[in-house]
Amino acid sequence: MKLALLAVAGLVAGAGAAWLVANRFTTGVPDRPGLPFCLLVGWSFIGCGLVAWRQRPGNRLGPVMVFIGFAWFATFLTDAHDAVLFTVGYAVQNVYLVGFAYLVVSFPSGRLTGRLERGLLWSGVAVTTVGQLAVMLPADSAAVLCSPGCPANLLEVGRNDGLANWLVQAQRLAGLAVIVAVVVVLVQRRLARGAVAGLVVELGGRDAGSELREVLGRALGDPSVDLAYWFPDGQRYVDAGGRPVDLPVQGANRATTVVENEGRPVAVLIHDPALRENPELVDSVCAAAGLALEKERLQADLRARLAELHDSRARLAAAAEAERHRIERDLHDGTQQRLVSISLSLGLLESMLPADPAAAAPIAQRAREALAATLDELRELSQGILPGILTERGLPAALEELCGRAALPTRLEAAIDRRLPAQVETAAYFLVSEALTNAAKHAQARQAQVTARDNDGLLTVEVTDDGVGGAAAGGGSGLRGMADRVEALGGKFTLSSPEGGGTVVRAELPCG
Repeated sequence: MKLALLAVAGLVAGAGAAWLVANRFTTGVPDRPGLPFCLLVGWSFIGCGLVAWRQRPGNRLGPVMVFIGFAWFATFLTDAHDAVLFTVGYAVQNVYLVGFAYLVVSFPSGRLTGRLERGLLWSGVAVTTVGQLAVMLPADSAAVLCSPGCPANLLEVGRNDGLANWLVQAQRLAGLAVIVAVVVVLVQRRLARGAVAGLVVELGGRDAGSELREVLGRALGDPSVDLAYWFPDGQRYVDAGGRPVDLPVQGANRATTVVENEGRPVAVLIHDPALRENPELVDSVCAAAGLALEKERLQADLRARLAELHDSRARLAAAAEAERHRIERDLHDGTQQRLVSISLSLGLLESMLPADPAAAAPIAQRAREALAATLDELRELSQGILPGILTERGLPAALEELCGRAALPTRLEAAIDRRLPAQVETAAYFLVSEALTNAAKHAQARQAQVTARDNDGLLTVEVTDDGVGGAAAGGGSGLRGMADRVEALGGKFTLSSPEGGGTVVRAELPCG
């Protein structure tokens, strides 16, 4: 409905302008456009603008073209014989040029993205409105504005032909400066397109050894350009070698531009802040280099994975060595000493038994108690290495036993109907054990749930609690150890722990 009303208004405005042209008092003056040209320009802009407005309601180019058409027709009010219409027409005589400049500098997005473009448009508005009104205040219509026989200039407050002519010249110079600046912007954009075209050619012929960073730097005219690639598993940016990168704070020294593909980050361009004044060049370069950036991101992702795998294996080796030393220490300081004590007690018992059987009874009792304590220590030690129920009855039974003796109420849902590889069962068991310990000790949880499913060769284990959340994947050795154990088997470890929203620990382990 709105567009239909504007179309009708455009027809009426064109008809009115045509009547004014046909009945103008300056008929025959060569610098005034004729009737066909008047209607062709105005109706073309209004018609094209309405079509563009309908097809792309969010783009401002359609409304701007409609505005240009109506502003163009308004210029023909200067042909009116009425003083009011003449004065209004002269006041808005050049406003359509502002719309045309907006159309040029904002194409194709319809938005002004830089301070230069905004400055040009506001300068144009000032020249065509404030400047025009300033000219009209001291100007006599017959002497300065048009020719003898023109209607009166109703804005004239005091005739001063010298001042009026000087203001006209000043307005023309200011308008010329704005036009030159618009032309400069257009030239820069064409040069930018040339740079993008050169970038495409250079990317096509780039050998594997050349640096993408250098190629982009040449296209942008900024040799300081740097690149970082998105690493989804780590939720961070890494360099080409897979090492973590800390992005600079946006400020006067460096600026960043994120390159996305279908809404997901691919890479980030770290560049000179001056390039923010030419966002179209940056966007065009990023679009042209999108495929190359995606390829580099995949390579950086692979290197980051290899680095994490190397680090996790190193941590696992260190943890295994530390565990070996702990077992060795416990055996030496506890179990070994008890066995030595039992051996001495048995020797003493052997020597006393024939001579004094009554005195030998307490020694035998102490030896039995020490032996029982030693067996308990060995049982606890073996449980710490690998629980017997896991070896004998499999993961579901081990998880049921683990949930039953957890420090908080824990519900188990297990859908596993076969024995899994030993290393997979072990990794899943200790992940659940560590997660439940964390939930009870650190998360202040009231309850937890454990889910384990074997589906098409993939074991999915998930531990959920209703605690305070706030856990971070790299925040503690326990969580890091869980991730290392899972990733060492080619699995995927994820952690979700929003503040106040509980914690979800999830592992996906391939088990053939």
